[in-house]
Amino acid sequence: MVNCTGLDPGTAWRSNPFLNALADRGWLRLDPTGIGVHVGSHCEALDAAGNPQPTLRAVGPPTAGVFGDPLGVPFISAQVRRILPDVLRTLDC
Repeated sequence: MVNCTGLDPGTAWRSNPFLNALADRGWLRLDPTGIGVHVGSHCEALDAAGNPQPTLRAVGPPTAGVFGDPLGVPFISAQVRRILPDVLRTLDC
């Protein structure tokens, strides 16, 4: 899933039915700052228990609470370059 809507601070992201369903099922959670999705070092979403979900990733503005200001193409490109090998392994490519 790719969401390019930009930063949606606070709990406003809960108005997104897809993200809301993932959170309700415990597959992702807000980051400690409450700005976006809580992710691990390779942008994998952390579930309700804090376990990384290798098949569920977030990059860019939704990771602002973990990585700081992720705005702009250079930052997002760097995130994608960092996670791509791991994503390809997960997809068995």
